[in-house]
Amino acid sequence: MHFKYLAQLEVQIFVEFSLHMPCGKTTSLVGQSGSGKSTVISLFERFYNPDVGAVLIDGIDLKSSILKWNKGQIGLVSQGPILFSTMIKENILYKN
Repeated sequence: MHFKYLAQLEVQIFVEFSLHMPCGKTTSLVGQSGSGKSTVISLFERFYNPDVGAVLIDGIDLKSSILKWNKGQIGLVSQGPILFSTMIKENILYKN
């Protein structure tokens, strides 16, 4: 897959990027600041689409799937967690 941000067309973020995550397993993306972790998640969440290639889950192109289903398959723990004024358990279980 190839990807670049529209605001920075001269900067190619991913060239021939490929990532395989085993089915039924939890996968973590870790790396230095600016290494592309958030961009990968943004592509999975369909905030952006690749310029060339596709993002697939179980062989299905995310462009042809339902966004609500996509979001139900992905969990994100950001660098700066946002907690609500409630019990920790309720924050962890927060879904919608």
